[in-house]
Amino acid sequence: MATRRRMSIAALLAAGLLAACAPAPARFEDILLSRADWNVGKVSAVAKQRLSVFVTNAGSVGRKLSILSSCPCIEISKPSILLSPGERQELGFVFDPGGIPGPIAVVLVFLTDAPESKGYLMRMHGSAEGLPAKQ
Repeated sequence: MATRRRMSIAALLAAGLLAACAPAPARFEDILLSRADWNVGKVSAVAKQRLSVFVTNAGSVGRKLSILSSCPCIEISKPSILLSPGERQELGFVFDPGGIPGPIAVVLVFLTDAPESKGYLMRMHGSAEGLPAKQ
């Protein structure tokens, strides 16, 4: 009985830890994003990093969504999309550190065509580990 109770407690703790590690979703206006930020952690300065984000229009009118980056090091698969009410689409992002080591601080800007859209800023953060210094 005690072993079964310990296993149940361990399973609950593991489930809670997995939920805590999952990326948090974000919402702005009637747009739902599958994640609020992009933590790349420590990455190689020569390795590209990829991210998929699902966007959903939770509103009752269609919206045009535009995505901009604060850095040319980000490639955006669809910089502008049209979302019908209830529609969900996947967006792809590729970050190329270009061999430059150091902290990563990039902002992805999500804007809609809503008249008073304030948009959403998705922060990308982490650090690129450098290459050996040339002599």
